[in-house]
Amino acid sequence: NKAATNFLKNGAISNDEQRKIDDYVNNLSLSLNTIPAKYQDSDISKLGQVTILRNIQNGIVPRTMINAPILLGKNETILWTYNGVSLYQEKITKEWVGRTSGYSIRILKGLTYRTGQMKGRPIEHSSMEFNGTGTLYITNKNMIFHSPQKGVKVPFNKIIGIAPYSDGIEVHKDGANQKRMAMQGFDPWFLMNVLAQINNI
Repeated sequence: NKAATNFLKNGAISNDEQRKIDDYVNNLSLSLNTIPAKYQDSDISKLGQVTILRNIQNGIVPRTMINAPILLGKNETILWTYNGVSLYQEKITKEWVGRTSGYSIRILKGLTYRTGQMKGRPIEHSSMEFNGTGTLYITNKNMIFHSPQKGVKVPFNKIIGIAPYSDGIEVHKDGANQKRMAMQGFDPWFLMNVLAQINNI
């Protein structure tokens, strides 16, 4: 962890530092994209992420051996996994709000004639609804959320807007009637860098 912190001080990793990282990984039999939970938010995880980004910048798709309960497409590989991610999706409810004018005239028992008219308009209410907690897989083509309650795939080429936060992201997808989606419980630094470099894959 100390080595990772030192390597990342200047924001870049040299070829010599990369060789040292590779030595650490090989000698300790580490898999930097499936490191123990206690190191997932440490600089060690950043080392693994930087190594992957470096490969992407060089036009190399990193091949990882991660067992996951999801189906991958042709030439698709998992770059990174985040556990304990919460999914929220926009829920829109509609109601009709109106007012009436005029007056009522009783003609017979049980029969009333109403004059005037009713004017109304639909009102939409938007809220973010919790959809479960699970694992977020970052591949070279998609973001895939998987939990016992829900499975969602967000292709990178369908994203038209993304807002990063300190503990997650909000995504806007292309397409008719697409609702906002938010994922919380991870540092989006790596994902944002993958999206920035994705054209090189």
